[in-house]
Amino acid sequence: IPLHALMGKGSGDKMEVEGAKRAKTEVPELKSFSKTLESLKTMVGQLVEDKRNGGGTGAAAQELAKRCITKVAEVRRDSRQAHDAADRLLREAEAERLRTDTVSQQLQNLQYQKIHLSRELNVCLSYKGTEGLDLISEEEFEAATTEEQRKGPRGSHDYELARLTVEMKKREEVIKALKQQELRRKLYEGKLAAQRKFLDGLSGHLDTIHAAAEPVRKEFNKSGAVPSLDKADANAASLLPAPLYSIYYQAHAYEVAFLDTATTAIVGDRAEALAYVKAQATQTPKSPSGAESKKRKRRKQLEEDGESLLAAHPLSVSVQLPPKEGAPATTPAITLTFSYLPRLQLVTVKHALSNKASEKALLQDLFPNDSGLLSPLPATDYLLLDPASNKPLRFSDATTAGRAYKWAQALAGLRYPPRDQGPPPRDKGPPAAAA
Repeated sequence: IPLHALMGKGSGDKMEVEGAKRAKTEVPELKSFSKTLESLKTMVGQLVEDKRNGGGTGAAAQELAKRCITKVAEVRRDSRQAHDAADRLLREAEAERLRTDTVSQQLQNLQYQKIHLSRELNVCLSYKGTEGLDLISEEEFEAATTEEQRKGPRGSHDYELARLTVEMKKREEVIKALKQQELRRKLYEGKLAAQRKFLDGLSGHLDTIHAAAEPVRKEFNKSGAVPSLDKADANAASLLPAPLYSIYYQAHAYEVAFLDTATTAIVGDRAEALAYVKAQATQTPKSPSGAESKKRKRRKQLEEDGESLLAAHPLSVSVQLPPKEGAPATTPAITLTFSYLPRLQLVTVKHALSNKASEKALLQDLFPNDSGLLSPLPATDYLLLDPASNKPLRFSDATTAGRAYKWAQALAGLRYPPRDQGPPPRDKGPPAAAA
């Protein structure tokens, strides 16, 4: 602090003046310096006054000058002591300021602790216990912790505190799992948004494809509705035996594919076919007996039921094929009737022309060695053996429900071993008329 500030000179600030005045009254060095300085001023003023009056050359003036010089030395001494006192005061003020700062910091800490303790005290005073909280039960808590972790018996403060700690950790885990589920939900929402955007973008492509396919769709829609099985036909088809159903299924598919070029129908007595199916379902197998007894019963049964071997199923499949496009107007349509012989497990075919013409060999030998006169299954030759001629019965429209062509068996899904290994000589019949 400058000396003139301690003396109240300089800026003239009121606080500095008061501080200087207080320093004068309290600091003896400063008081001595002021007194010595006042004495020097008086002596210098007297010496200057004597010189102005013309008496400054005498012995008294010289003595006064010596005293002034001595007083200047005293002023320097007192000034040095005053400065030392000022430094001491500064040091004391700095130490006091540090002590004040420490006390202020302690005061602030105590005030903060007071506020914190007040809050904790309010929390403790407002604590209502564990009522209304869905806490872990005491049994579950004791099963999940040890006696040391429980820190006391039931109902004690440490016990409840440990129980609340376990509940807090449990809820923290639940919150963590919830956050993970939220992240997964956001990821799925992002994926769904991307997929939805992709699907929305497909609408434009679908419109383009639909516009490009419009000519093709119009071309397909030129024809009538695709024929399908109505309820009656579906019920009748369910009554067909497996070989006839296979033929009907393929013929109907051909009719659907080529529309008006073929017509398929199921003909016969449906009530009798239903009764036949029920009889087959309720028929019980016969108990086994000896080989000789079986042969005798079989032979007797064949003698009694010779005609039943050739009995056909009550239903048959009729397929009508119109003439080819571009054929002469006189070309007739052909109707094929497929029948099934359950006892012989064979499919027979009978044909008829729309112009009532008789062409018995029309379907003969469509494939090599397939006249349809003999059964494709050699075992039936013994069942149909004629005792008079000792030859098997030949299939025909008169004696049977048509001829047993090999291609008809293949069409019905029946597979039999060939009768001959090599190709036998073909029995040519009358030339077949073009249908």
